[in-house]
Amino acid sequence: MLINELESFDELDAPDLYCQFYDKFDGDKYKDCTIVPFSLRLIHAEALRFSSTPWNCIPRIERLESNIDLLICKMIKETMPAIQIEDWKKRLECVHLMKARTLYFLKQTTQSSSLYNKIVNETKDDKFKRQLLEMLTRLSISCGDEQAMEKFFKELNSQSNVNQYYFHKCLRAVFHGNYLNAQEQLQNLVHIDVTEPSFVNNLAVAHLYNGNPNEGNELLKKYKEIPPEVIFTNVYTLSELITDKAVYIQNKMFAKFADKLGDGSNAKDIKILYD
Repeated sequence: MLINELESFDELDAPDLYCQFYDKFDGDKYKDCTIVPFSLRLIHAEALRFSSTPWNCIPRIERLESNIDLLICKMIKETMPAIQIEDWKKRLECVHLMKARTLYFLKQTTQSSSLYNKIVNETKDDKFKRQLLEMLTRLSISCGDEQAMEKFFKELNSQSNVNQYYFHKCLRAVFHGNYLNAQEQLQNLVHIDVTEPSFVNNLAVAHLYNGNPNEGNELLKKYKEIPPEVIFTNVYTLSELITDKAVYIQNKMFAKFADKLGDGSNAKDIKILYD
């Protein structure tokens, strides 16, 4: 439906989408202004990722990226206020993130990782940088890239607390298929912080690969915090392996937390995943 709605706007470059088309916006002040909000341009650029021709979104994203680059250069040349330039740099970062996740969606893992690395090197937000490094670590593990994994571990460990340091050791053990060692490390971490979902979820997975899916399932079912989607998913997956009541178990857990999910979560979508 979204793609159909956007089709009428073509490439968002029709004359009636610019301020100068309208008399009330007459004058040089509005010469290059558009009535299209930036949020719509982001949606328009990425929407084709969900169509039958997902590759067609790349030219749109790159066109938006190029236009913002040109605008920033123009603003710098005209010595516009620094705060305005910084706002557009943040918008450019949004486009880079969109391009990186789109490339990953299109199975272009190397290009996606390279772009995420570029964002890591350019961002000034330490918390955001750490989140990206953690994501790149998981990506390198899933791709079997040991060299990249070690690189990201090194960057993360320099700013990690003790728990995260040992968690990285667990992930390294998982990478090498040493699930017994990973389980031992994770059990110690879960005893220290039973509320951290990444510790609990990875311990459940370690139990599974060590031949104890029931223990992993019980661990996830006892999780008392609001679980992220991956825990919902793994409860159902592990339940399927050990009982014919997987749907009942999933529904029970869903009912327990459905009214506690944040406004940004669509509880019905989570439930539909398993119906």
